[in-house]
Amino acid sequence: MELYDNAIYQMKQLLKQYPVKRIPKYEGRLPLLEGEQVLLRRDMAYELGGGTLPAISMLAFTTSKELVSDSASFLCGQDITALQETVPYARVALIRLSDEFLGQDIYEQGIYDVLRRIDFVRYRLRIDGYMMRISAAKEREVVRIGAKAREEGLTFSAVGQCFMQSYLTEPEVKEVQTYFITLPEFDYEALRSIARKTEGITESLNYIYEAISMDCDSCGLRAVCDEVEGLKELHFNRGSR
Repeated sequence: MELYDNAIYQMKQLLKQYPVKRIPKYEGRLPLLEGEQVLLRRDMAYELGGGTLPAISMLAFTTSKELVSDSASFLCGQDITALQETVPYARVALIRLSDEFLGQDIYEQGIYDVLRRIDFVRYRLRIDGYMMRISAAKEREVVRIGAKAREEGLTFSAVGQCFMQSYLTEPEVKEVQTYFITLPEFDYEALRSIARKTEGITESLNYIYEAISMDCDSCGLRAVCDEVEGLKELHFNRGSR
């Protein structure tokens, strides 16, 4: 799957303009919870992406070992324990799909359903002291950090390992790279534009899979198909079946 590769490349080029470090693998007990978690304002240290600040989530898929060589977490900005107040925030997940997935007919597999199932991992993830408030409609992923968890040393290393472990439970997922961004001067609007592109690709795959229409002029996703190489061909190949 190469549909997202250009967006991944653009994201990595954007990050090259800022200091980004690879986070050491977390070796402790993962702070995962089985049940729901509610962090009230009185119990929080601060929020990532709270208020009117950017709170961006981006998910992209690839089969390229060059783009996603291994599973790792990266940080651009300060870690959870170093932050003192609410800051802008972004989390980027890059997923390399398995060779077994590539060998299947994507129409029989229902590629959109697979990608959405992988995306929904974040809705099921419960991390102690890290409460996500996700609004897909508003394109926001705000995180409330618990004061107790921060004092006890919660880090993006642990959070990244939680995401990694959860994504890797999906049989189609081979490798996962997660980027956490808290740098105030980062160009969040540029990243938001790339994230919207990847979401548009995923939505286009649903449109194609359902074979809703073959009329490009009336399609609201035409701009995405025009820009992303391979989408239009995929659509018309589907239509000929």
